[in-house]
Amino acid sequence: MQHSRPKVFFIGFNKTATISFHKFFEQQGYRSFHHIKKKKYLGKCILDNLQERRELLYGINNNDIYSDFCYSTENILYEATENFKLLDQQYPNSYFILQTRNENDWVKSRFNHKSKNAEDFYVRAKKALNLNNDDLKQYWLEDRKKLHGEIRDYFKNKNNFIEYNIDNDSINKIIKFLRKDYNLDSKFWKKYNETK
Repeated sequence: MQHSRPKVFFIGFNKTATISFHKFFEQQGYRSFHHIKKKKYLGKCILDNLQERRELLYGINNNDIYSDFCYSTENILYEATENFKLLDQQYPNSYFILQTRNENDWVKSRFNHKSKNAEDFYVRAKKALNLNNDDLKQYWLEDRKKLHGEIRDYFKNKNNFIEYNIDNDSINKIIKFLRKDYNLDSKFWKKYNETK
């Protein structure tokens, strides 16, 4: 039977503490889909479902938390969070969290992001977009500014959205935001994979 707990979507880009949020919820018994699960990529699932005109979470909708929606290969860089409006429409009463950080630190973290079984993230992104390092940095900053602006504009009068700055905000901000449907304890909060 499908449980009825509202879903939580972390709609900021990758390299904004997504693993930390994933572990925070998972360690408290919630089902979290972070980037890849059982050999399925979150961004690819959403892209496929969009193209097949299915609900965006078709086949992966038995999770509570979703984070790191970026799907990348040498041929494609797809930020599936751009579908935030459709997610809000298809999954009413869900929560949306735009997690942010200092933009220069974020770009640096993306360039430092290593991949175990493939070329590093920025190398794949350069090939997919046919850009050099400087142009890729500029592209990422402009893409982030555009998407963040659209998200803020869409959710400005809705109460199912908060912004969370991973540099400054306390995890209690998220605990309070979700307390109606999620029983969370700050003792499980820890930052993982911080960029050196």
